[in-house]
Amino acid sequence: MLQITEFRNRTTFITGSKKNSGKTTFLNYVLAGLDNGPAACLSVGLDGESADQVFGTPKPKVRLRPGDLAVVGSAALTASDADPEILEVYPFTSATGRPALIRARRRGCAEISGPDTNSRLAGILRGIKAAGVSTILVDGAVDRITQAASDAGAALAHVSRVEPGNLPSAAGTMNLLAASAAAPGAPEWAEYFSGGAAPRAKATPVKGAVTPAKLKALPETAGPLVFEDLSKLFISFAEWTALLRRGPVFFARPLRLNCLVANLYNVAPESLLRLLSPKARARLVLNPYLI
Repeated sequence: MLQITEFRNRTTFITGSKKNSGKTTFLNYVLAGLDNGPAACLSVGLDGESADQVFGTPKPKVRLRPGDLAVVGSAALTASDADPEILEVYPFTSATGRPALIRARRRGCAEISGPDTNSRLAGILRGIKAAGVSTILVDGAVDRITQAASDAGAALAHVSRVEPGNLPSAAGTMNLLAASAAAPGAPEWAEYFSGGAAPRAKATPVKGAVTPAKLKALPETAGPLVFEDLSKLFISFAEWTALLRRGPVFFARPLRLNCLVANLYNVAPESLLRLLSPKARARLVLNPYLI
């Protein structure tokens, strides 16, 4: 069962398996359940618009409570009925103009947006915390979780739209996320991945994207491997399992996996559960909006 309290006082990146997987709906679900203090929300991309800009399908609005913060493009401010108070305007542009950090002065909806780079994202997150809000929800980009590395100690909630045609691949993604999130951290290597010196530790660091080709090129004598964070993984669950047989794997910036949300469409729960590992089943939330 989903514990809304696990979203409080941390940054949570809500990512999705594909377009229209239900990320924004899940963001609204969590936001509505946070009844103790304000929260902030933004998007890596564009969310809360009336129709999806790629497929033209209706999009859910982001529903703000009084006191909540949000990042909204300047061109979308007048469309918000949350009586937004502008706290800061950022010196770059997005699809809806220059992003502004706003505070909702009454209950209403907004079209949230955000930055296009991790460094800008990190700056916005610092600004939100400086404004006194520590519960932050970030609607992630399609098929990407690299932004999660922008905030130390961030958590991840992954939302999947599970249909008969993608059932095996969706289960594989969940298994990989659950397994890699359980890998131990090696924070002494964090500075190295930011351009600093390597620590005196017997391990082989792997910079950048972790792909099957890059792993194949590593010598069998490489010893323990250190990756930057799980957002750099571009391998399958089977390849991850095979990798662990070679030796231990660490992450310089470990990420906490909050939950794996599965929105089932013409798929029985038992069909998905049969394909999931025990670690994935322990983090699974099925059809939360029906509870």
